[in-house]
Amino acid sequence: LVGSEMCIRDSDNIYLYENDALMDTLSWDMAEDGSLWAVGDHSVNEDEWNPQLMHFPKEGSAQIFDKLSLESGEQPCQVRVSDNGKVFLADYGANIYEVKEDQTVTKVLTADGSFSNFQIHNNLLAFYPDDGTGVKIYDLDQKEYVEDAVLDQFMQENYPGASRNGYSSFQVFYFWGNDDAFYVAGKSGLHRHVIGGGTMEEVINGGLSVLSNPNYWYSGMVALPDHEFLMLSSMGKLIRFTYDVTIPSVPEKEITIYSLEEEDALLSAISTYQSKHPDVYVHYEVGMPQNSSVTKEDAVKNLNTEVLSGDGPDVLIMDGLPMDSFVEKGLLLDLTDFTQELSTKILLYENLVDGLKKDEKQYVIPLQVQFPVVAAKGAYANEMNDLKSMADAVEALSMAVPGDVLSTYSPKGIMRKFTPASAPSFKNADGTLNREAILTFWEQTKRIYDVQMASASEEKVEQYQMILPMYEQEYGSSYEDSSWFGYINALDYIGGSTHMMAGIADTPYTQAELYSLSKNKGCEDAVVRLMSGTAGKVYIPELMIGINASSANVDSSKEFLTDFLGDEILESMGGFPVSKTAMEQAFVPNPQDYVEGQPMYYATSSDPEGNMIEEQIWWPVDGDLEPFYRMVEEVTVPYVQDAVLEEAVYQAGTAYFEGASTLEEAWDELQSQISLYMAE
Repeated sequence: LVGSEMCIRDSDNIYLYENDALMDTLSWDMAEDGSLWAVGDHSVNEDEWNPQLMHFPKEGSAQIFDKLSLESGEQPCQVRVSDNGKVFLADYGANIYEVKEDQTVTKVLTADGSFSNFQIHNNLLAFYPDDGTGVKIYDLDQKEYVEDAVLDQFMQENYPGASRNGYSSFQVFYFWGNDDAFYVAGKSGLHRHVIGGGTMEEVINGGLSVLSNPNYWYSGMVALPDHEFLMLSSMGKLIRFTYDVTIPSVPEKEITIYSLEEEDALLSAISTYQSKHPDVYVHYEVGMPQNSSVTKEDAVKNLNTEVLSGDGPDVLIMDGLPMDSFVEKGLLLDLTDFTQELSTKILLYENLVDGLKKDEKQYVIPLQVQFPVVAAKGAYANEMNDLKSMADAVEALSMAVPGDVLSTYSPKGIMRKFTPASAPSFKNADGTLNREAILTFWEQTKRIYDVQMASASEEKVEQYQMILPMYEQEYGSSYEDSSWFGYINALDYIGGSTHMMAGIADTPYTQAELYSLSKNKGCEDAVVRLMSGTAGKVYIPELMIGINASSANVDSSKEFLTDFLGDEILESMGGFPVSKTAMEQAFVPNPQDYVEGQPMYYATSSDPEGNMIEEQIWWPVDGDLEPFYRMVEEVTVPYVQDAVLEEAVYQAGTAYFEGASTLEEAWDELQSQISLYMAE
């Protein structure tokens, strides 16, 4: 195994090449004779990028192919060696060449757009265009593309737009086996296909293996003898798949888990659970599948019908679902005793779990959490103790430091930024609207909006207004309602284009960014703290899991939930887990990347003038994490989104922000909009 890819030609002979030239490879392949071909950076100057094709024989000196005549200005990026020893090279311009020993090249084809992971077998070449149009098969002898309707349809249905990370890791990976069959590996499993044949044969069920784990992007996969396969994940794990005749192909036990939208963290957890429990099949049902026309209202209505009829999923992820309504209708199992028993086995953050109790009973348990945070110069951030003092600090900051305070330029955008810390107070305990809290929210966020718009340049406002319809057209949903909108953008703050950050801390990496903020040049006085609004110390529960009260598999569902709250599965999900031991483990630095006293990661960008901005990210360890752990222990108020109410608050608030209504008129409009919804 060398570099970021894998190729094993002979399982009895694995060669390890220790050569500095292979330390920064884009792509490599092993020939039948055991020699290596690689595309790697061969620059003398660290500031330059000069990828070259290199050959490393088993014996003798390495050869650098530095005289290749590629298309004007193009550089090599991928290399493959065919079964008969021919060498093929791809460049960044989507050209593929055959390379001869004398360094001459013959162009084979030019793809329509960029592509990744091209493969060669006998006379066939395969590549996957980035436009998601499916795998292309090219016959090198006939010099034409091979039509394969079965493969095309399979790729469109299962992998309509799989992503990649450069040329080193992929969401879907394909390769030829020694049986001349073409294999496709991805979240749907491993499938075998004979080019031109009529079927896609399932070899490994994705739902019963780690193939469906979204954390395991593919860096390589090969077929071994006796129907075994070897996969190298982008996480650096080498995974071997073997056939065991003693394990049933379809497990006897089955549990159905439901979520409104597909969740990568949930897929990762299910995959980890499945690998530990091959006797249980976890069927994952999504109410609103990607690229479907199903609306949220339709999905909730269908789920309600199923559950009320005594059918429906065993386990429910309540994110986006009307949790209070499900509780009131008795659709969720009371987990109070179960949670108390669970706490004797797993060291949970009790405040994060108990915060979701309803009438002192536990119906749902969060698997992980997020935190709304703000960051600014300490003189201002330290004064942000509630929403009013935050507006005061924003006004003072704007007068002291010229330029944009935030990077948001719409009434809804500003309100959305500060909603998590205030929305839990929008309703009283009896479910009625909290007039004082909502009016305070409008008054104080309008002050922040007025400051922002007074200091904003026309260019930035226009750019922001252009993004909104473009995002809507591309993704079919509002940018300001998306998870992207809440992300922390530390580079903007470090580069000085904004003087305050307001967003969501959702992963240990994000926390590392926030911890490192004051370690970056020019940001030494930065302070990060929990966002304060009208609702107290707020946290955001994620993947809130409950059990269908009418499930026929209650005991199995409880066992499933117990496993899901175990450290191994919580760690696999990538966020902030509700288990204390899993949280500590999540902050253990990768020993391959961590060097004490040095930044662990770097991020770069450029400002509108073209000046380079660099962010240095140190990983917090030991005492560095004490402020974070104190915050985790102190939060008590969960923010569970009520999208209908919040959208009504934004609409009525926008009219008030823009001067089209008074505060009282906005309140009347909100009550009018929401009256029927509140009655239901």
